[in-house]
Amino acid sequence: MFPMTKLDIAKYAVSMIVALKTTSVVEQQVEQHTSLDTDGIPVKVGCTVVGQYAAYRAKPYTDVAVERTFNWFSEKFNQNTESNEYKSDR
Repeated sequence: MFPMTKLDIAKYAVSMIVALKTTSVVEQQVEQHTSLDTDGIPVKVGCTVVGQYAAYRAKPYTDVAVERTFNWFSEKFNQNTESNEYKSDR
């Protein structure tokens, strides 16, 4: 496996969060609106597939949001580092 950067890890984490939350919402909807047992394997697999598919389809949008946030934090960190270097030179 290739080495992952901090940005790659952040993108993967956000994608998994979307998948897990979507899976949870789908399980709740199945429980509320059907007579199916939500502890059954077919329901769990189906809900997980829906969650993973939603994360896959949202990936272009979540990746852009993560990149923007990552860049913003990097700029703020660099500005803070530069100001600290200026102060330490005095």
